[in-house]
Amino acid sequence: MFPIYGELKRMYFITTITNLSDISDSRCIGYFSDQESAIKAIESNWGDFWETIYNYAVIENIPEGIYKFDPDPLWFQYDRDTEKYKSIESPKGTLHQCGFAIG
Repeated sequence: MFPIYGELKRMYFITTITNLSDISDSRCIGYFSDQESAIKAIESNWGDFWETIYNYAVIENIPEGIYKFDPDPLWFQYDRDTEKYKSIESPKGTLHQCGFAIG
């Protein structure tokens, strides 16, 4: 049973995206139980998230349950000069999209 009252468990899902005009080329590459670890994983490019094609990464803080989503995800863009992801504002066109990690 899912808890109806009280604290819901939350996870921080990381999804990498090639092109924002076609988010079908994306994949959820992992999740963490805390935001700090998820941000560190992206900013440090653990495991080479970029793989020469994933220009964006997004962290969604999603609680357990049905039809849950994060209304304010954290966005990152890959910087080829530093070979790391950097935090960015939510890209235009993504403000009304949700469910990158779990649909």
